[in-house]
Amino acid sequence: MHAIREAVAGFDGESTLPCFLALPEPGIGRPLDLDALLRVLAEARTRTRAPVHLQLRPEWCVAAGRAGVFTVLEKACALLASGAQRVALVGGIDSLVDAETLDSLVEHERLLGPTQLDGIIPGEAGAFLLLSSRGYGGPSLAALATAHEPLPFVRASERISEAEGLTTVFRDLRSRIQGRVDTVVTGTSSEAYFGREFAHAYLRNVGLFPEPLAHELVSHALGDVGAAAGAVCLVQGASSLVAGRKALVHASSDGGLVGGAVLSGAY
Repeated sequence: MHAIREAVAGFDGESTLPCFLALPEPGIGRPLDLDALLRVLAEARTRTRAPVHLQLRPEWCVAAGRAGVFTVLEKACALLASGAQRVALVGGIDSLVDAETLDSLVEHERLLGPTQLDGIIPGEAGAFLLLSSRGYGGPSLAALATAHEPLPFVRASERISEAEGLTTVFRDLRSRIQGRVDTVVTGTSSEAYFGREFAHAYLRNVGLFPEPLAHELVSHALGDVGAAAGAVCLVQGASSLVAGRKALVHASSDGGLVGGAVLSGAY
């Protein structure tokens, strides 16, 4: 709720605010109980007396991991474009540090340690942005793209991925903006698979990126924050922008969803 309160601080628009959520993908840890989560959020909203009432719907929640926020961002943009709403809250939440999830990570040999040098440091996070169809003087969404990687992390043992999904996302973003971006924020774990994925996709789309490359990996500071990673990237990218500059943010989920966006600083 702290991240939600920060996102809506000072907002005095509609009393009901649609909320779009990126949530953990199945496979690691306890299965997500969406109904219970929505109830907890509703109760927490009442207890904290948030300045607006969140409107939460199951169809506005995507359980797809790190890149899920780009899918819910597409849903939020479609709602705003329809004229049904003028503002929406978009975010992601996840925790990989509860006992059951840690046990599952150990079982899948995903934890960084003496016997697993290509593992993760688990983390947790929640990040939200207020999206508006009206100008508030903040960063704007210049481009948005999603794709599916045919050989994702969960199938990486079959053969080496050619990073088709991320290459497609970068190519789509490049075609929708002019010039290069000024900074890049990546929402993946620090595992070698995702490093190779970025390297391949970057080399195929060099014209999109700053030279020299200015690149920030969220997991270096926070560990792997799962489904919150893409939302953290968006917040990091938006908060770092100044007038006239652009930030590329992207994330990849273990199951193959890949997404990215270009944010532009307000003049």
